[in-house]
Amino acid sequence: MEDDAVLADGLDWLRRLRERRILLPVLILTARDGMRDRIEGIRQGADDYMVKPFALQELEARIHALMRRCYGAFGRSVAVGRLTLEAQFRRISADGEPIELTARDYRVLEILMLQTGKVVAKERIGRMLSTDDETQTDNAIDIYLYRLRKRIGRYGVTIRTMRGLGYLLEAGTDE
Repeated sequence: MEDDAVLADGLDWLRRLRERRILLPVLILTARDGMRDRIEGIRQGADDYMVKPFALQELEARIHALMRRCYGAFGRSVAVGRLTLEAQFRRISADGEPIELTARDYRVLEILMLQTGKVVAKERIGRMLSTDDETQTDNAIDIYLYRLRKRIGRYGVTIRTMRGLGYLLEAGTDE
């Protein structure tokens, strides 16, 4: 975000994130323990709120719950055509046989499978692949999609380009 340096605190950052309709799951970890602080954090768009100090086991449980709510597939399988995603085990198989993918190819396919039937913007894929140390370029995403199309087409699954919108994963169609 262009004005990050002038933001007063995390709530300002969160408010701007939500104003831009970025639906990234947010768990606030803070020392602010007042009821007003908690309510304001949730009102600004946080999905959960934890006050320090906290137990790591509770943090882990809340992160799992957040992922389950936000992405709907953590801990269960998603099938598209002859492909099956087991998100809990970070495994994709076709007709019951594991498919070997690079970590990035796996992540792109996971993103698309969790959003089957919905258009996923290239920018969203880039944000979900990026780390603090590395940002994904449009060209890199194009390469991941090209490789995936070659790998999964034989299993009755297509990644369609929706010009100006993003990508759509579908079963049983031809591109």
